[in-house]
Amino acid sequence: MWRSWMFWRFFGTSGGLLLVSISLLGAVVVSRAEQHYLQQIEDSLRTRAILVREIVRREPAGQPELLQQHMAALGQEIGTRITLIARDGTVLADSHEDPAHMENHGQRPEVLESQGQTYGTSTRFSDTLGLPMMYVALRVDNDSGPVATVRVALPLDKIQARLAGLRRLVWTAALGTGVAALGLAFWLARRITRPLQELTSGAERIAAGRFGHRVYVEGSDEVAQLGGTFNYMSERLAAQFTQLEEDRQQLRMILTGMVEGVVALDREQRILFANDRAAQLLDFQAQTAVGRKVWEVIRKRSIQKIVQRALA
Repeated sequence: MWRSWMFWRFFGTSGGLLLVSISLLGAVVVSRAEQHYLQQIEDSLRTRAILVREIVRREPAGQPELLQQHMAALGQEIGTRITLIARDGTVLADSHEDPAHMENHGQRPEVLESQGQTYGTSTRFSDTLGLPMMYVALRVDNDSGPVATVRVALPLDKIQARLAGLRRLVWTAALGTGVAALGLAFWLARRITRPLQELTSGAERIAAGRFGHRVYVEGSDEVAQLGGTFNYMSERLAAQFTQLEEDRQQLRMILTGMVEGVVALDREQRILFANDRAAQLLDFQAQTAVGRKVWEVIRKRSIQKIVQRALA
C-alpha cells in the first residue's frame, strides 16, 4: 500500500481538498464573526450618538465648563468616549480629555463623512488613548443648519481579544477536523485502492504461472464483482492448463512407447521431444537432447538436410 502511486494520489487529492475546504470554512467563519462583532459595536455607537445628540441640543449655550462636566459624566455613565466638535473642528467638550489641549478634529475621517451623510464611521488607532478605537460621528443640526458634530467612540482591545480567542477556537476546531478528515481520506483511499492492488498482485502471480490464485475483495460493488470474475478466470485457467498438462503427458507416454523413432522440433531446429527409439536409431541420449539444436545432437548430415528441407 505504501508504495502504491494510486493510493498516494487519491489520498493526497482527497486529503488536500478536505484541508483546503476546512481552511476556507474557518477563514469565512472568523471573517463573518469579526464583521458581526464590529457591526454590533457600530450599531451600538450609533444609538449612543443619537442619545448624546439629543442631550447636547438641550444644553444651555455659552457654558463650556458645564458642557464639559455633563459630557464627562455622561461618558462615564454609558461607558463611551464622547467628543463634541464645532463646525470649524474645534473640540468643545470631551469626556476623557481637556478640550483645551486637544488638536483640531475637523479633518478626522468620521467627522468629514458625517457632514455629507447621516453619520460617519472610522476605525483606527488613537494616539491620545493608545488604543484601537471605533468612532461614530453624528451631525448636530438646529433650525439654521449644522452647528456641531457629536462623536462617540469605544476601544476595540476587548473585542480584538475576544476575536483572538474565537480565532484560536475556530482554528483548533479546524485542526481537529482536518486531522479527522485526513484519517477519513486515508481510510477511503485504502478501501478503494486495496482491492485494486490485490487484483494487480493476483494478475502478476498468474502471469508468473501461479494459475488458480484467488484474490479476496470484500463488498458488493463493481470492484468486488471484478474480483469474483478474476477468481473465476483464474480457476478456469488453472483447469485448462491442468488439462493441457495431462494431455501432454499422455502424448509423451504414447510417443515414448512407439516402436518408431519420433523427434519433435520447433522452427529454430530445437529438439522438443525425442523418444528412446529415435535416440537408439540416431545414436544420442534422449534425456539430454531436449532444448538443444538438432545439428548439435544428430551428426548425420542426411538427417540435417531432411530437417532443413522440412522447415524451409
